[in-house]
Amino acid sequence: HVFSHKTFALAGAEARAAGEDARAAELFMEAAGAARKIGFAHHVALGYELAGRALADAGQVEGAREMLAASRDAYEGWGARAKVADIDEALAELSG
Repeated sequence: HVFSHKTFALAGAEARAAGEDARAAELFMEAAGAARKIGFAHHVALGYELAGRALADAGQVEGAREMLAASRDAYEGWGARAKVADIDEALAELSG
């Protein structure tokens, strides 16, 4: 389904708003995977970024790093240099 990535992202945002950061991260990862299947690179990057930020807030630092690194790679492949710099900053903050 062409819009399934958006359905997952919306559900992730709802989970995040409810304070369910780990569940939100799962849904954002699903959104990224669904976006990858249909070739929406910018939505892949955003899904991984949102998953990483949710995991960071849930205290799952290693998972957050993994998702943010995947997001960085996706943004870089898309040519979004400003977002790459933003993700680099977030990764540095996670490293201490």
